[in-house]
Amino acid sequence: MFVFDVETAPLPDAADYVEPGEPPGNYKNPEAIAKWHAEDRAKQLQRAALDVDLCRVVAYATKTHANGAWVANGWMLAEASALKFLWQMVADNLPVLGFNILAFDLPVLYRRSLYLGLEPVKLQREKYRHNDVIDLADILSESGRLRLRSLDFYCRRFGIDIPAAGDGADVPGWVEAGEWDKVEAHVRVDVARTAALAKRLGVL
Repeated sequence: MFVFDVETAPLPDAADYVEPGEPPGNYKNPEAIAKWHAEDRAKQLQRAALDVDLCRVVAYATKTHANGAWVANGWMLAEASALKFLWQMVADNLPVLGFNILAFDLPVLYRRSLYLGLEPVKLQREKYRHNDVIDLADILSESGRLRLRSLDFYCRRFGIDIPAAGDGADVPGWVEAGEWDKVEAHVRVDVARTAALAKRLGVL
């Protein structure tokens, strides 16, 4: 079984790809409309790290027979090489296991692979049939029937004594500041917490 976690940040040129939204129909004043467009654009850029078309993979960590981590240090070529290696590890260690990977990590990996010209491993990952993927968030939310809570919540709730190393929301700021040691520490801790949670649930 292959446990992994992925961290993302906005593309350096994400602003070039932001599409204007449609203001509410009751907006008539040109100044109000312009202000709405500016705010909408800012919100899209703020969420770019979570948008499969506006983000890039800046780090991942794995927990299997060959534990490891990779951080991008800002280079697109490094990202392509790292994702190619990640897919090779996935192919050799099915099924894959993570937290919220059906909704985020895997869609990001597939989309980034398309943009970078890579051939991803074809995993069965449909909503109700995903034998190649074990998603702890999917298990704990009863496939979306219950509220989806964070990895941090469940680690605290199940008494997993592995302190967090920052939050995923901190990653884009660390990347912008060049604080790659913090990015690596965070992704390593998250994958360790994921594995510990999987053991606590009897999955791993």
